[in-house]
Amino acid sequence: MSVLLLFLALGCAKRQHRPVALVCTSGTAAANFYPAVIEAYESGIPLLIFTADRPPEMRDCASGQTIDQQKLYGSFTKYYSELAVPVAQPQMLAYLRQTLVSAWGQAIAPFPGPIHFNCPFRDPLPPISDGKTEALAAAFDGNLFFQAVTPPSPGLVKPSRDSLLSCYSQWQQCPKGIIIAGAQTPADPDAYCRAVGTLSQVLGWPVLAEGLSPLRNYAALNGSMISTYDIILRDASRSQALMAQQVIQLGPLPISKVLRQWLQQTEPSAGSLAHRET
Repeated sequence: MSVLLLFLALGCAKRQHRPVALVCTSGTAAANFYPAVIEAYESGIPLLIFTADRPPEMRDCASGQTIDQQKLYGSFTKYYSELAVPVAQPQMLAYLRQTLVSAWGQAIAPFPGPIHFNCPFRDPLPPISDGKTEALAAAFDGNLFFQAVTPPSPGLVKPSRDSLLSCYSQWQQCPKGIIIAGAQTPADPDAYCRAVGTLSQVLGWPVLAEGLSPLRNYAALNGSMISTYDIILRDASRSQALMAQQVIQLGPLPISKVLRQWLQQTEPSAGSLAHRET
């Protein structure tokens, strides 16, 4: 069940184009997130992972139910941070807000991916009735907590009109080229597929579409789309006929081993355009 929930979160983040939070207790519960974290990192899916943990003074001293959760997911996260142990103080709420806003921005820009926060807690977990906690809770307004925050921008620099025209002019002079469309989840798949279809038609280049590309669901918009390119590339004569001088790559390179080997053998021009949706 936990694995299903993990990949449900991945699907939600992919569909909504915004980070989804994953929260778990300490110990091996955090390790169960590992497959989803790897998938998110490799696929460019924004996730915010919050793993509960023992406080620093209870580590490396034979305390029970404790494992080393520092950078648990290694290089498969865009950013890692350990939150401060919670304290009932207004300035700590401000610190938490700043940290979460920063994490949100890093999860979506410049390319989406997972962010890991390790969250240590001291016993007792329930709030202590010392007056400070009650006063802080009374003063806290959830509606105002993020009101003054400016939403982070994607942080991508769009190519200039001149650079696009230069690329287009170069492509027009190439009689044999292809467009490779990798796994992609654009916010507007219809517009994306229409744009790719128009580019393919104008240049006269075929489109090799990865199985997870939205182009497969809009096949009517592109008469030159090939989704079964593995079969073609395994045939020597057909792969030779499809040999390209230039390649436009949209999104990550497809995982097809046959396609990658074919590109290595044919060595098309490096004057291709790599694009990744955020």
